[in-house]
Amino acid sequence: AYLRTDIISGGAGRLFIGVNGSDRVLIDNSGNVGIGTVTTSPYRFNVLRGDGNVAFLTDGATADLAITCISGVTDLSPTTGVLAFGTSSTERMRITHGGNVGIGITSPQTPLHVEDAGGSGIRVSRTGNSAYLQLFPAYSSVPTIMGQGAGGLHLGYQSNTEGIRIDTSNNVGIGTTNPSRELHVE
Repeated sequence: AYLRTDIISGGAGRLFIGVNGSDRVLIDNSGNVGIGTVTTSPYRFNVLRGDGNVAFLTDGATADLAITCISGVTDLSPTTGVLAFGTSSTERMRITHGGNVGIGITSPQTPLHVEDAGGSGIRVSRTGNSAYLQLFPAYSSVPTIMGQGAGGLHLGYQSNTEGIRIDTSNNVGIGTTNPSRELHVE
């Protein structure tokens, strides 16, 4: 093992740690660290490993995370069964060992489970368009499906079949795309 620097030879002021004549760790003059690579830019921490096993982080007792990059896929795999994401020291989303995703809830019961105390629910919208579909439990705990767009809300069985339409005047059409009264059935 050895330590060397390139300051004396007019280099960039980097510190190298090596084994068996090969540099293994680099700390550049900005404090960036490279492992398995002689470049750190543009990252604070850069790891290069040919087999894809990039890192393993653990607290030594109850939690760990393996990071792999194989065949274009980056895999974050906690062996403890939960992968959680947070901001401002608060958990916001988690993926359970069974693959359920929870947003705003730590024990999701379905493949996608969203919970929000404010009742804002889930919104699906299209970029550059004012149309959207929103699902939320609001208005005195009544589950609500709401849509906004030029043609009202359409409900159908297949992608090209419209079964029910609620137009922008709140007229309901069953079997028609242009309901002319509160309930129009054809």
